[in-house]
Amino acid sequence: MRFYKASVSHLPFDDQCLHTVIAIDTYQYWHHPERGLMEIRRVLQYGGTVLIALGTDAGRREVRGSSSGRRIPDSGELQKKLTEAGFCNVTVEVSGDRECAVAKKE
Repeated sequence: MRFYKASVSHLPFDDQCLHTVIAIDTYQYWHHPERGLMEIRRVLQYGGTVLIALGTDAGRREVRGSSSGRRIPDSGELQKKLTEAGFCNVTVEVSGDRECAVAKKE
């Protein structure tokens, strides 16, 4: 396993070169979530998986320290964004103050 740090809008990888992309507590800070999801889809191999985990602060939806109006999406919004970006088999689980979305590229 290798870990890389990069901007989700411009991932430094070739097309279809990764099996899995994991984003933990970052999605709410992406400036262009739709672009980020499309970029993740670009670098994933067919059959690859994206996992996005978020802390919802027990219902608090605005992003702390953000003056940009960004907010944490609810599970329905996140599922819709993933589907619109071309992912399938999208599931979102909510447990307490955490939600986790998992989707496939097919």
